[in-house]
Amino acid sequence: MKSSSLHENTVVEFIPVRRLRNQAAPEATGTERWVRRAGRRTCFSLALLLCLGLAEHAAGSGSSILLLTPGGRAGALAGAFAAVSDDAQAIFYNPAGMGLISDPEAGVMYMSRGPSLISKRHFLTADVFFPTENYGIGGGLLYENRADEGANGSSYTLCGTLASGSKLGGRIAFGVGAKYLRNVEQSREASVVGGDLGLLLNFSPVVLGFSMQNWEGVLDYGAWEEELPGIVRFSIAYFEPASGSPIAVEYRRVDREEGSTLAAGVEIPTVERKFYLRTGYIRETGSGGGSFLLGFGLRLMEQADASTNHPIGYELNVYDNLSAGGLRDLRIELRRRRL
Repeated sequence: MKSSSLHENTVVEFIPVRRLRNQAAPEATGTERWVRRAGRRTCFSLALLLCLGLAEHAAGSGSSILLLTPGGRAGALAGAFAAVSDDAQAIFYNPAGMGLISDPEAGVMYMSRGPSLISKRHFLTADVFFPTENYGIGGGLLYENRADEGANGSSYTLCGTLASGSKLGGRIAFGVGAKYLRNVEQSREASVVGGDLGLLLNFSPVVLGFSMQNWEGVLDYGAWEEELPGIVRFSIAYFEPASGSPIAVEYRRVDREEGSTLAAGVEIPTVERKFYLRTGYIRETGSGGGSFLLGFGLRLMEQADASTNHPIGYELNVYDNLSAGGLRDLRIELRRRRL
């Protein structure tokens, strides 16, 4: 049918939709068919390359080792250690602690990342500290092997840290650290240098701690770059005067993640300070729930340090994340520290 004219020389004709559907589409020419096939192939190729690139990026992400919690004692306190920092584990949390430790200390920790306690996939940490007259210096090592049993090629991350701290007056300690991280993922590898700094304010028996970690570091894989996770920690700790054991609360934020983390931990000495019960709680803001951690420290032997005559203990520290289930987060540590 025809409509009334909108203009004296214009006529609009309405064609039924059913009639349009029944009309055969004009046959495409050879050139048009080639263009359509080429377009589909190009889109598929781009999508495939994008997926492969994202997969390589995920596989090559080695900076996640810096988000793990080193140390059997510090880990059992949910990593709320920036204000505690009273042993060599401080190198992983707040380098200012290097200025407050008065005796040589060392520790090594093992954590399985596989289904059993002994696994090819594992996480290792080691730390050592030496005091001097005016400052202290320490070194730390993080190593994570991500290769599965029977897998070909290497897949690991290695991170070494050097830190030094010193007292600035009677109540303040300041520390700085530098780290070198190397990540290897099959044929892809990258390395980077980052920095740490920390501050401690001692109002005994209360200590305030602040640290900034992993700053200005970028892993360059060639096809992409990966920034190290910059971590900011604010912490407060109360040391029970009789035993020196801490109760600590910490707020921390990772610059490449949304939200922040609240952590709290307490250490309870028992049996004349030969056995320590430790528990922690960690919760990411905005998440539906938190994680409870439970650990213990068993003093294996005690002796006086040859240079300072201070009492030194050798401890076995163990803890597990009760929310993880099984042995998936069990950590075992041997440590030498002042009592």
